[in-house]
Amino acid sequence: MDEIPPEIRARREIEDQALLLGAERRNLESGLTVNTQRIIDLMPQALAAGMPLDGFAKLVGVSRQTLYRWQEVARRLNA
Repeated sequence: MDEIPPEIRARREIEDQALLLGAERRNLESGLTVNTQRIIDLMPQALAAGMPLDGFAKLVGVSRQTLYRWQEVARRLNA
């Protein structure tokens, strides 16, 4: 069997790394989507329990504006 040229071997190693990183990114994005939905689902309960939106935003690590935006998107999807 012929030896693979170094430049082709190097490219293949980069492609392998890129494939792994791409898969990892997709998994992280999927996890973030699930997490976001769980936060959106919890928000009405938090507000009903008297939790200020600012406090909830700090606990979940997003801005109040982001929560408002997510709330509006959820309303539109449920309408």
